[in-house]
Amino acid sequence: MDGRFQAIQLRIKNRGRASGLLEDVAVVSETLVIEGVSFEGFEDDAFEPLVLPAYSEMRLIIKAPDGCTFDRSDEVVVSVGGEEKRLVPTPENVGYYGLKSILPPAS
Repeated sequence: MDGRFQAIQLRIKNRGRASGLLEDVAVVSETLVIEGVSFEGFEDDAFEPLVLPAYSEMRLIIKAPDGCTFDRSDEVVVSVGGEEKRLVPTPENVGYYGLKSILPPAS
């Protein structure tokens, strides 16, 4: 999470020999999904499931809804290979808002 709470950088690495399916990514506040977040690099800024090839990694930039910021307590929920993981972003004194996502080929 950047210092202004405007964007979250999510880095995902596939260390396996097989491709992995990134099924869903959401930002949640307690138990509620935050609506209106945008996923840089996706059509209409909406997340779509994608395949992450073996031994590769990606960077996903998630922007807060227009006119809003994320909260320090917000979490990122990632669904990969049928498992759901909750991640707590650590605020960093950098800006992620203008960065581009680095997605796998054909995404």
